[in-house]
Amino acid sequence: MPVTTNVALSVPAHGSNVDTWDADPVNNNSQVLDNIFGGVSNVGVALATTLTTAQLDVSILRFSGVNNATMVVDVSAIRKAWVVENKCTGNGVVVLTGGAGNVCAAPPGSSTMYWDGANIDYINMGRVGDYWFYPVSDYPPWVVACTVPPYIACIGGIYSQVTYPLLFQLLGTTTLPNFRGRAWYASDPTGTILTVPICGINGVSIGAVGGSPNLTLTRANLPNVLIPTSGQYVSGGPPSGYAGGGVTAVSQLTFTPSDYLSGGAASQVAATSISPACIGGIIFIRAA
Repeated sequence: MPVTTNVALSVPAHGSNVDTWDADPVNNNSQVLDNIFGGVSNVGVALATTLTTAQLDVSILRFSGVNNATMVVDVSAIRKAWVVENKCTGNGVVVLTGGAGNVCAAPPGSSTMYWDGANIDYINMGRVGDYWFYPVSDYPPWVVACTVPPYIACIGGIYSQVTYPLLFQLLGTTTLPNFRGRAWYASDPTGTILTVPICGINGVSIGAVGGSPNLTLTRANLPNVLIPTSGQYVSGGPPSGYAGGGVTAVSQLTFTPSDYLSGGAASQVAATSISPACIGGIIFIRAA
């Protein structure tokens, strides 16, 4: 009996199945529809596997087992979307393919993926331009395994406008933001808080960088220090000059920064300054 193109429902021919509609296609289609909305297929680890129509006419594709390689799963038998549960342990990846077009790997945990007859892709994995804070120091294997990686690390560099046209439309440039070792600041659309004259950063421009982890103090950065003379103090009592709750004018000695440097000849002091910090991982941007 012929079946529908996408999910293989039975299609009876005109005048067929006389007095047998309760068997096929009615009962058959009812069971298929029940599986599509509530069925689960449990798939063990294999280097390569082609899933059948019966395995794919489900709501959830669940993969489990110890996977230390690239598991390629062919889902081309039907065209639909699935909740894909990647419960595999190990350092391998689970790649969904339709036998042609782009392939995508299943992230650890649950995600929604589909095969449309041309490419494998994701559903509801954030919008292009969304940032993803990932607590590791390298690309996740499942991202690398995709024909077109859905995320790109924000470590500077250039990306392809042809491969990621929507990201280019959003950023207006093919240069990625560079968040390596930098604190995150919200943009300053008013251009009055984060400015080049004040802090060296253009707060209006997305991706603008500035600041430095190393700061060299010169004599110009060090203030003069005023030291009271010894005559201002009275042994065993308060400073002299107190009258009526106030302090009268006193003479002072002025020390310049050069007085604190070796022999008065040093011209600068090297210093390193950073606020309390925690290294969180890589910042990615959703690109496709």
